[in-house]
Amino acid sequence: MKTKFVVVIALVFLSNIVIARLETKTASANLTVHNIDTVLSYATIQEAINAPETLDGHTIQVDVGAYYEHVIVNKALKLVGQNKPTTIIDGNGSETVISIASNNVTIRGFTIQNSGVILQPWFENLNKGIDVSNSDNVTISDNIIRNNQIGIHVYSFSDYAILSENLIVNNVWGISLDHSRYSRLRNNNMTENAFNFHVWGEGFLDRYIHDIAASNTVNRKFIYYWVNEKNKQVPSDAGYVGLVNSTNIVVKNLNLSNNSAPLLLVYTTNSAIRNVVTSNTENALLMESSNNNVIYENTFRNIGWRGIRGGWAHIENSNGNKIYHNNFINNTAPWKVTNFNSANTWDNSSEGNYWSDYVGQDLSGDSIGDTSLPHHGVDWHPLITQWNVSKTSAFDTLLSAYNELRSDFDELQANFTSLKSDYANLQSSYQMTQTELNNVKTLMYGFGITALAFIITTIYFAKKTLKSRTKPSKVQVPTLPEPPA
Repeated sequence: MKTKFVVVIALVFLSNIVIARLETKTASANLTVHNIDTVLSYATIQEAINAPETLDGHTIQVDVGAYYEHVIVNKALKLVGQNKPTTIIDGNGSETVISIASNNVTIRGFTIQNSGVILQPWFENLNKGIDVSNSDNVTISDNIIRNNQIGIHVYSFSDYAILSENLIVNNVWGISLDHSRYSRLRNNNMTENAFNFHVWGEGFLDRYIHDIAASNTVNRKFIYYWVNEKNKQVPSDAGYVGLVNSTNIVVKNLNLSNNSAPLLLVYTTNSAIRNVVTSNTENALLMESSNNNVIYENTFRNIGWRGIRGGWAHIENSNGNKIYHNNFINNTAPWKVTNFNSANTWDNSSEGNYWSDYVGQDLSGDSIGDTSLPHHGVDWHPLITQWNVSKTSAFDTLLSAYNELRSDFDELQANFTSLKSDYANLQSSYQMTQTELNNVKTLMYGFGITALAFIITTIYFAKKTLKSRTKPSKVQVPTLPEPPA
């Protein structure tokens, strides 16, 4: 009886072990977030990140599914989704979805969606799909980022970010590079965002230095973000134009829409913007530390975001620019024109710009406002009716011809300088070659004289030796003794 009881207890104990193992295996099978390096699994992404076993350099693999989380990545990790369309991190309409607070983080293969939306003017306080703050060498690639207030926000001296192959759709702002440096953007598709692309560096040149290829698009048009360029014209398929530390650039005949500021000039000089239409933008023109440019015959319409952000033109530390014959139409932004620490001319000496909010009077009947001047503190000759490009004056035609001639002259001058430099190099090479030839001649003369002396000496000694060998030698004849007496 006692033996049977022991057997029963043993069987019960073994069955409990088997059941526990089965339950553990089942529970593990239900965990969909995996640390590839530790082979441990977790129920949520944040749990996997926070685990003490998870260390810098580890990879977190996330299975297909919807994860309603607000993820904070504060370790140097790779977060990799199993399948981009079906591995979803959802903010559920509140806060920022993914916050990156570490260097060397990679986010790849997710759909990131549904951040919160708050109404206030400062970017750093808005909600994002992915927020990169004070973090270097972050890579965000091959993701779908949708339905957020800002899709990707690279902010606050986050340097060397790599953004590539992302589809950024139906956000308020698509990609924002804000006080960051040296980002590299390739093949990002921004479409159907209220404001697809945004770059801001508050006047500091290094905060505008980015490597942004034309393979990035806004509403199926290309981004031309040029740094250190000169004597070029922006192609007609542009959807965004950024000119940084450039000179003598022509921007004309473009239609730019749905960007934060589709015309960005930073440390750019002697360039022209003509016949460009912008619409549905946060700002129309953003100019910082840029001098002696001409901006004329453009139309800027439908500006601002919900009455708390944006403006027709933000101009700072820029001087000697001429801005005239432009149409500024329908601005719902809190400010219209900011002209901080800048001295520019807003007319062509007689005619200024058309402003849809100008309510002054034309007392002289010349279609130019005579009261409430200067309009917005800048325009002393506001137009009563919209400027029509077909009304281009002879002055403008001459100015355009002058600019084209100046461009041709600059190109010829550059070619002449290059040819002059090539000639100087050839002349220097010729002189070096002549010197080398003279050295060779001297060596050859020396060698010839030496060889001749050697030959003469050799012949002399050869003859002397031969003569000494052929000369007969004297034979000693023995003396005979005299006969005896």
